Amino acid sequence: MSAAGDRVTAHRTMIVIGLILATLIVVSVLIAAELGGLVGALLAIPAAAIARILFRDFVPAGRRSASVEADDG
Repeated sequence: MSAAGDRVTAHRTMIVIGLILATLIVVSVLIAAELGGLVGALLAIPAAAIARILFRDFVPAGRRSASVEADDG
């Protein structure tokens, strides 16, 4: 596959991951609201955002190291 095709695939993958994470944030807020009321919902928002940031920071790092190993192999 060409480099342009790889970029398009990577872009689409990141869009899908972003949509999945946004959905998980909404679901976590709804669950927390059901379990803890308004306070639970308010606490779930920063917790879900932290989880999203950690996921975004660590998942691409793992993919980069895997692609470097594949290029060296």
